[in-house]
Amino acid sequence: MTLTTLSPLQRKALNIISNHFSKKDSLTTLKMIIQATASTRKSLLIGCIKYILITLASPEPSPITLLTPTGIAAFNIQASTIHSALHLPLKDLPPLEGNALAKYQEELSNISYILIHDSCLHIEICL
Repeated sequence: MTLTTLSPLQRKALNIISNHFSKKDSLTTLKMIIQATASTRKSLLIGCIKYILITLASPEPSPITLLTPTGIAAFNIQASTIHSALHLPLKDLPPLEGNALAKYQEELSNISYILIHDSCLHIEICL
């Protein structure tokens, strides 16, 4: 992974995200959709976003989690599926409470950025 191989628009997106993270006192929500066709190096951009945020946050824990809708996509970019990361059951959504709620809150306590990679459509970044 190298930042120099990003396109100018990808670098602009990366700069927006890193500048937003650097303004830690900001309560402004960052919502960004990055759309691109196949073979436009979206996975490279994802890797760069992850690298920059982890580097900027160091020595604190990673502020980003990568999610995908499918297991294959999750495997390809070392992410989690949306369902597993958010503890969504396949049937009947029981209330999240007690130990299960505490565990879920602990897992997400350091996360400031959720990057959802839909390998067919777009990348969405929310704070």
